[in-house]
Amino acid sequence: LMQLLNRAFTRPAPVLGAVALLAMATDGALLVRRGSSAAFWLTAAAASLSLVALALTKFGHFPINDRMLQWDPRNPPGDWKSVQARWSALHVKRTFCAVSSFALIALSSLVRE
Repeated sequence: LMQLLNRAFTRPAPVLGAVALLAMATDGALLVRRGSSAAFWLTAAAASLSLVALALTKFGHFPINDRMLQWDPRNPPGDWKSVQARWSALHVKRTFCAVSSFALIALSSLVRE
């Protein structure tokens, strides 16, 4: 099941991430024009966290996912538990960054002058 999910989400993930970053950059530029300093810095922090989440995905999850796609689910390699533990640790970090980014964007919408 995980192999199917990885195949399904690997292609659209970079596009969705790029669209989100473009939206945050546009929002940040509009905030600068309006002189909304606090909201701008919250948006910049959110964009930075989103970049970290994307980097974790691109350089952490995708290589692990590619490796796991080669496995036979009925006969995984001997180190599969350590690979899965690394994937899970990266997932916790990525989720923290994504949720924090969302919270900062939400907060920035509340502090707009």
